[in-house]
Amino acid sequence: MASSSSCSSRLSASSGRGRGGGEMERLSSSVPYRVGPYDYSPTKEQQVERVQEQNAELRQVIQQLEEEKDEMKKKMEKMEEKEQVEQKEKRKMKAGLSRLV
Repeated sequence: MASSSSCSSRLSASSGRGRGGGEMERLSSSVPYRVGPYDYSPTKEQQVERVQEQNAELRQVIQQLEEEKDEMKKKMEKMEEKEQVEQKEKRKMKAGLSRLV
């Protein structure tokens, strides 16, 4: 019997401390502009909309730059190929001239 009474006294003592009391106060305190986890004040929503618009504009700029980069890369590859062909032709010409001499 002594063990059951000591167990119940521990339960009643622990229920008033720690999580029980403070958590309910924190959860029940109301914030006027926040109803759910993603509801914000009108000014915050406007700020979010502005940032999203800016992000969309930045995405477009990034996409344009990537396309330009790809075009430049292709041009560079073509130029490098052309230079390699020219160098091969020069080597062939030099080899042909050295045979003649």
